[in-house]
Amino acid sequence: MKHYSQLTQEQRYIINLMLKIGLTQSKISEVIGIHKSTDCREIKRNRDGRGNLKNRVSIDERPAIVDTRSRVGDWEADTIIGKAHTQAIVSLTERESGLALIYKVDR
Repeated sequence: MKHYSQLTQEQRYIINLMLKIGLTQSKISEVIGIHKSTDCREIKRNRDGRGNLKNRVSIDERPAIVDTRSRVGDWEADTIIGKAHTQAIVSLTERESGLALIYKVDR
């Protein structure tokens, strides 16, 4: 039997961000490396009525270790909005390894 482990705060943040840019739950599950039912439960369980993550922590409150880039699993996200807000580019970068996920989003 496979061992179940909870999603990390970073994974939850990435799920929320990817939903906002319009990725499907299947694509999100593939990128993060989780089963799509895990993604579905996470979305139902941890979103308020406006679609925001509950208990979200400000970047100002992140642990000091994140700035050292000494551990895997700390992600940065950036969004570039195109002219007339018809397209966007979203990048997710893992701080320690430099792994970057970049997506073009059409409105």
